[in-house]
Amino acid sequence: MLTSAILLSFACTASAADKAPNEPSISVWESSNLQFSKVILDTNGTPGRGYKAMVQYQDEAEISIQFNLYSGEATDSYNILFDGNVVDSGSVHGSKTTAVFEYSEGGKYDLQVQTCNSAGCSISKTHDLIIADTDGSHLDPLPMDIDPNNKSYTTNKDTVVGTYFVEWGIYGRDYTVDNIPADNLTHILYGFIPICGPNESLKPLGDSHKALTDACVGSEDYEVVVHDPWAAYQKNFEHAGQDYNSPIKGNYGMMMALKQRNPDLKILPSIGGWTLSDPFADFTDKNNRDTFVASVKEFLNTWKFYDGVDIDWEFPGGGGANPDLGDPDKDGPTYIALMRELRVMLDDLERENNRDYELTSAIGVGYDKIEDVDYGEAVQYMDYIFAMSYDFYGAWDNVLGHQTAISCGTYMAEGQCEGIGAEFEGPAYTLENGINLLLAQGLPANQLVVGVAAYGRGWSGVMPSSLTDSSDPFTGVGNGKLQGTPAIGVWEPGTIDYKGIKTNMLGEDGTGINGFEYGYDAEANAPWVWNRSTGELITYDDQRSVIAKGDYVRKLDLEGLFSWEIDADNGDILNAMHEGLDGYVAELPNPGEGTEDPSEGTEEPGTGTEDPSEGTEDPSEGTEEPAPTNRTRADAGEDQTMQFVVGTTAFLDGTGSTVSKKGEELTYQWAKGTTKGMKKNAVKLRNVTRATAKIILDDDASLADNGTMVFKLTVTDQAGVSRTDRVTYTFNNENSELPEEIEEAEETPEENTEYPVWAEGTTYALGDVVQSRTSNNLFSSTQPSWCTQATWEPEGSNSSSAWTPFVEIQQVNPEIPFWELAGGYSAGDKVQSNFSSEIYTCDVAGWCGQRQPESGNGWEDAWVK
Repeated sequence: MLTSAILLSFACTASAADKAPNEPSISVWESSNLQFSKVILDTNGTPGRGYKAMVQYQDEAEISIQFNLYSGEATDSYNILFDGNVVDSGSVHGSKTTAVFEYSEGGKYDLQVQTCNSAGCSISKTHDLIIADTDGSHLDPLPMDIDPNNKSYTTNKDTVVGTYFVEWGIYGRDYTVDNIPADNLTHILYGFIPICGPNESLKPLGDSHKALTDACVGSEDYEVVVHDPWAAYQKNFEHAGQDYNSPIKGNYGMMMALKQRNPDLKILPSIGGWTLSDPFADFTDKNNRDTFVASVKEFLNTWKFYDGVDIDWEFPGGGGANPDLGDPDKDGPTYIALMRELRVMLDDLERENNRDYELTSAIGVGYDKIEDVDYGEAVQYMDYIFAMSYDFYGAWDNVLGHQTAISCGTYMAEGQCEGIGAEFEGPAYTLENGINLLLAQGLPANQLVVGVAAYGRGWSGVMPSSLTDSSDPFTGVGNGKLQGTPAIGVWEPGTIDYKGIKTNMLGEDGTGINGFEYGYDAEANAPWVWNRSTGELITYDDQRSVIAKGDYVRKLDLEGLFSWEIDADNGDILNAMHEGLDGYVAELPNPGEGTEDPSEGTEEPGTGTEDPSEGTEDPSEGTEEPAPTNRTRADAGEDQTMQFVVGTTAFLDGTGSTVSKKGEELTYQWAKGTTKGMKKNAVKLRNVTRATAKIILDDDASLADNGTMVFKLTVTDQAGVSRTDRVTYTFNNENSELPEEIEEAEETPEENTEYPVWAEGTTYALGDVVQSRTSNNLFSSTQPSWCTQATWEPEGSNSSSAWTPFVEIQQVNPEIPFWELAGGYSAGDKVQSNFSSEIYTCDVAGWCGQRQPESGNGWEDAWVK
C-alpha cells in the first residue's frame, strides 16, 4: 500500500506539471499598497510619544508581498522580482502565499511575481513598488511653485548662495518647500533642530516649550530631536504628491524630493537658534558634548537628505535670549572643542557612508559676540561660518540705527564707529567692523559667508519733531515697536517681512506709498522707509544694499551670501544676492518728495547706476565683461590630476594672468577653496603672494578613493582692478593608478628646504615651523590667529606674540610626552614643553589642550611648572 501511495502521488504531480502555472495576481491592498519604508514613523501624532518612539530607522525595510493563485496548474515555487532581478524566493502554499523578506536599498521598483513548477514558469503583471528611504531615492523630483519674480541664475559652485527655511513657515506664511527657488541656491539651512535639556528661554513660548518637552520623552538631555513632527514628517502636502499612504510626508518628505531635483544642493539642519541655545551653555562638560555629538551622528544617519550640520549657538560668552547664561572664559574653548569633535564625527561618517558632510556655524558679528571665541582656531574644523550681519538695531529698545548696514551710519557720533571714547564699549555693530575683527583672528576669507536680511525691524513714534537732522530719521527718537498685522507682513511687533515692506510701503517704483518715503544712507549702504505722520520707521535690506554686500564679498574674496529667511522674500532679495555676487550695478528708485536730496547719496534719476563718488567700485571692476580698456585677467592654470603621496610638492601656476597696461605689475593672492572627499588641511599652501605658489601634500588626506581641492587666484593691477580664477586639483589615493603626470613648475629657491618661508595670508597651525623671510632663522607658531598677518611676522615688530624661536628639543623622560593640541588633558597630567626640557602639570583641564606651555598664550593659567 505504501508503494501504491507513492506511485499515486507521483502520477498526480506529473499530471499537474504538464503545464506552467497560471499567472499569479498581486494583492496590492494586502501588500501595504506596495509602499514600504526603512524609517517607521508615527504619522498620526499619538499623544505622549517622544521622538525616539515616533521615529524608528532600520537598515533594511521589511517587505511583505501577498499573491494569489486561485486556479490552474499546481505551483511549486515563486520568485519576487524588482526591476527584473530576483530578490526573494520560496515555496507556494495554497491559493494565497505571502513572501516576507528584508531589503536594504530604497527606491522605486517594477514589481513582478514569478511562479514555477516542473513544466515552467508564469509571471504577474508589473506593479509600482516603493521602498522609502530618507535620502528620497523613492521619490520623483519635487514639482515647484516658485514666485515668478525670481529670475534664473547659474549658481557658482565655488560661491555660497544660501538661505534659511524655517519649520514653522508652513503655517501662517503658508510657505512650503516647493516655494523655495532652489535652482538659485547652493545651501538651505533648516531651522531649527532643538536639543533636549534645560530650555528656559523657550518657556515664554508656552506651546513651543510643551512641544519640545513632549518630543524629548525617552531622550537624554543634550540629544537632538525634531521639534514639530507634524510639520516635519506628518502633515500631508497633497499638492506635492503626498497622500495618506505616503511613508514620509511633511517638510522632510518634500526636502527629500527637492534633493532629487537638485542633487548638488546642500541642506543642513541648523541646531539651536535664539530661543533654543540654552543647552549649549552646559557643553563645558565633555560628557554632555559627547552625548550631543553621538546624537547628531544618529540624526544624520536617520535623515539622510541632510548634508552635515550647522551650529547656531547664540551666543558663546553670553548675550543670548537667556541673560543668566554664558561664560566668557570657558565658552570659547568649549566652542572650539565642539567643532573639533563634530568634525571628527563627520569624518567618520564620510568614511562609513562614502559621502561628504559639511560643518558650518552661524555666529554674531558684534565685537562682543566675537571676542570670547578664537574663531581663527575653530574654523580649521569647519567649512563655512555664516556671519549673521543683521539685527544690529531693533525695537527691543528705542535706540535707532541700521539693522543690517555694511558700514557706519551718518547719524553716528564721533568715535562711535571705531568705539573710541568712554561712552562706547566697542566698535559699532556693522558688517564691516565684524568681518574685520574675524579676519584679524586669522579666519580665511573664503570661509566667511555674509548675511542678508529679508525682513525689516522697525519702531513707532519717530516723529519729525524729534530729529536733529530733518533729512535723517535715525537722528530721532523711537517710541516703541512697529505695530501691524500679518496681513501687511508684521508677524510680531517690531519685525516685518520684506515682501510686506515692498507691497505696503514701497510700491512698484520703490519710492514709497501709503505715506511712507524711501531713503538710503549711502555711507552705511542701508535703506529705510519712514512715515512722517505716524512715525513708523523701518530699517531693512533692499536691492541696492544687497548688491553692495555682494560687491563687498567680491572685493574681500569672501565666500558668498545667505539670507534670513526665504519665506519673507518675494524674490527681490535673492535676485539681488546673485546680482551683487555677479558684479551688477544696482538700479535705484527715483526718490519722491521728502526723501534725501539726490546729492546726498542717490543717483541722478534715470541714470540707472551709482555715482562713482559714493565710494562704490568702478562698474568695470565687477561686471561679467570687463571694459574695453581693461585687459586685466586672472589665469590659475589648467585643472590637474596627481597622486596623493605625503611630502610631494606641486605648483600652482598663475603666470598666464595678464595686466591691463603694458609695464604694470600684478599682485597675486592664492587661497584654498572648496574640497570634496578630503580635508582642507591635507594640503598646505605656500608662497601665496607669488605668481607660482607651492602646495605640499600633508599626512591628513583621508582619501578613500580620490578627492578634489579648488585653489583660487586673485590678481590685482596697479589701478586696483581685481580678477579671480579657480583651478581644481584632483588627488588620487596613493594606491590608485595615476592617470597622468603633472609637469612641475620651477620652484622659487628657498634658503631652507625643510621648512617654508613665512608668507602673509597663509593659514598656520599651532606648532608650524617657518623660516623668517629676512634671515635663515626658524620660528614655531604659538598664536595661529595672528601668525598670518604682516604685523606679527617672524622677526617683525610684534613677532614674540605670535612666534617663538624654533629649537629641536629632546624628550627628557620617555614616560612624559610632549604637549599636543587638544590632548584631552585632565588635572594632574604631565607634559614636556615643546620649547624646552621643562616638565609641566595640568592645573585647569579645560584649557590645557588649548594653551601650550611656554607659548606666550596665557599658558600660565593652565599649567604649573
